[in-house]
Amino acid sequence: MDHWIPLVRRLGVNSMKDLRGQEAHALQSRLVEAIGLAGAPGLSDVQYWISQATALDIIEEVEPAPRVAVVD
Repeated sequence: MDHWIPLVRRLGVNSMKDLRGQEAHALQSRLVEAIGLAGAPGLSDVQYWISQATALDIIEEVEPAPRVAVVD
């Protein structure tokens, strides 16, 4: 995926939440349209990215620690 991150971001997918909301076929079609069939990831690649983003959804986000004043 690292190879295609800049292009995926240009297509409006900027976070894991955005990626989870994508339809694999539609995203892959947009990638093919943008870079051509020979250079685009396959449908199975895009499906894998979305499944991994969905799996990350079950991991709870860490809450930030409260700030403690250093100077009174």
